Amino acid sequence: MKPRPIDWPKALVWVAIILGCFAFWTFVFSTAANAAPTPGQELADDTAEWIGQTMKVPPLYRELLRANEAPVLDGREMAGIVWCETPRATTLHPMIFDGWTRSAETGFIADDDYGAAMVVLHELVHREPETCVFDRFLAEGITQAITLDLFPAWCRKFFGVCNRLVSSTYHEEVTYIRHQSARAVGAGWKTRAARIWRRAFYLAERDARRAMIPPTRGGSA
Repeated sequence: MKPRPIDWPKALVWVAIILGCFAFWTFVFSTAANAAPTPGQELADDTAEWIGQTMKVPPLYRELLRANEAPVLDGREMAGIVWCETPRATTLHPMIFDGWTRSAETGFIADDDYGAAMVVLHELVHREPETCVFDRFLAEGITQAITLDLFPAWCRKFFGVCNRLVSSTYHEEVTYIRHQSARAVGAGWKTRAARIWRRAFYLAERDARRAMIPPTRGGSA
């Protein structure tokens, strides 16, 4: 039997179709791989969801952005910041970003990385940035107070064990908020009643927060 001659135009069309399909699926799988969250971002998203569940509010997911150098606000270098113009992202000092990433990748918080974990948790707890109006006692104070309240449980949830944490960040502001919570419930700031008051204060709008505390701060502000 005489072999049938190759229909080169048709063959070239099929080759083009096959190569096109190959290129398309390569692009799809490559895009999917690139879109997969990094361990650090995945931990941040899981943390945001956990915060929402724990505080019984919708979670606020934020993209972690690694700055080339320390973010600066009002002339001060910051470990991390949520800009009110971009409330769904937090810009982190490169050392903070790297420390958080190490913990996410290894499943273990090294002693030198506890500070990074605290900073990122603080930035994920924040709920005020979208107003572009800040008060370091009403915003940073309660955010850090809640961060300290949540940190031991968060650490056990995601890492199984947690060292005793000592934090000097916003110390004056946290002390003020804790004092107000103790004063409001007539018990120590470590009591459940005081923690519940701080949660209510954290979830309240700015004007409601002002209504929950005395108009003067006893010289602490």
